[in-house]
Amino acid sequence: MSKEILGEHLDKGWIHARMFFEVLAGSEEVARDSLKKHLGSVKKMENIKIVEEKYEDVVEVDDAPKQFKGKKAYSQVCEVDVVVSSVENLVYSVIFFGPSSIEIISPKEMRMKFEEVQSMANAVAEIMHRYASAGAGGIIISGKK
Repeated sequence: MSKEILGEHLDKGWIHARMFFEVLAGSEEVARDSLKKHLGSVKKMENIKIVEEKYEDVVEVDDAPKQFKGKKAYSQVCEVDVVVSSVENLVYSVIFFGPSSIEIISPKEMRMKFEEVQSMANAVAEIMHRYASAGAGGIIISGKK
């Protein structure tokens, strides 16, 4: 997507953000292919458009996490400029695509309707419950004082 299209979307009130995605894999090829595949999923979304992608070189990780059991691990990072149709869709993008970091470039300010905030809060609550029901986390509630 070109800078002209970026301007068109910003004129329509879309949000310009920069997202950083990182992958860790057991081979250079898997790292490279899985990151491209992941960003391919982002490209299929109607409410988020990729303006620019900057892939860093795949690098060998010095201290690989335990799950690699002493084998080599490789990492790749991609910096992605996007435009997103709303704050709500930005939050969904973060939840479902898991960037490592996000920077909102513009607008500097915006107003939100109550329904948008409520929808975002419910999306986060839904994800928390999914993780909890899968045994992968969640909030522990204790009756003890």
